Amino acid sequence: MLTLSIKTNEVKCLKASIKYEAWCWHMRFGHLNFGALKSLGDENMIKEIPHINHPNQLCKACLLGKHARSFSKEAKSRENESLQLVHIDMCDAILHLEDLSVFLETKI
Repeated sequence: MLTLSIKTNEVKCLKASIKYEAWCWHMRFGHLNFGALKSLGDENMIKEIPHINHPNQLCKACLLGKHARSFSKEAKSRENESLQLVHIDMCDAILHLEDLSVFLETKI
């Protein structure tokens, strides 16, 4: 654990605040959707959860998580010469070998 040494002239108490308590519960449950939070509150599964009026809310982290990645339309070739990129099935060869010493590297 790292210690942080901060010297100030005044004693201050810092607190993170969230304007709406529903957002706090949304983050506590790992960004659970507000519809599921509303049903948890309506069925009294969690007593402290507030009443949620608008179940279709999204936070910035949820939007980024649902964001689709864009890919280039053209596939770029990685190989420049013939036989530079070869795909081989090695599992079949390993299953038929009795001695795996062929895979050992020897130094001369």
